[in-house]
Amino acid sequence: MKKAEAELNSAMMASGDIPMEIHTRIGINTGSMVVGNMGTDNKMNYTIMGNDVNLAARLEGVNKQYGTWILVSEETWNDTDNIFAGRKLDLVRVVGINKPVQLYNILDVYSDAPPNVLKLCEYFNQAVDAYQKRQFKEAYLLFDKCLKLDPEDKPSRIFINRINTLIKEGIPENWTGVINLTSK
Repeated sequence: MKKAEAELNSAMMASGDIPMEIHTRIGINTGSMVVGNMGTDNKMNYTIMGNDVNLAARLEGVNKQYGTWILVSEETWNDTDNIFAGRKLDLVRVVGINKPVQLYNILDVYSDAPPNVLKLCEYFNQAVDAYQKRQFKEAYLLFDKCLKLDPEDKPSRIFINRINTLIKEGIPENWTGVINLTSK
């Protein structure tokens, strides 16, 4: 979808059909839901409902906080059979859902991903594992390697800033690594 979006933007910008590029954020979750016409004879809508749908909607919005375009839940990530190049982000508690969710950021289709993207995913995943084990110096060095591959990588900057704060201020006694998100 993001590749089609890039092609569409290129064509529409070249033809002057749009004043600026269109960019979409995507949140995907796997689970149970109810889909169909709902309501009364006076007011009926085709809609989708359920906790798993709500989580997908929250993930779409969480992209803003990480500077990412595609976020998926662990449930979805585990169902993809490694066809995507991606990285593990935080374990988060999103607004309205108490159970923490492991986030994954899809960057490309694995078979199409350039070597630098694959390397970034490798370093980043190692860095997150080190971070979650409180091995902050190792995590910092790995996130720094990610920034050398992509100086604009916002998730690496977020983790580096977080590590700097934890080192400076100390690790709270109740630190679990779970991030409580306060906005949709």
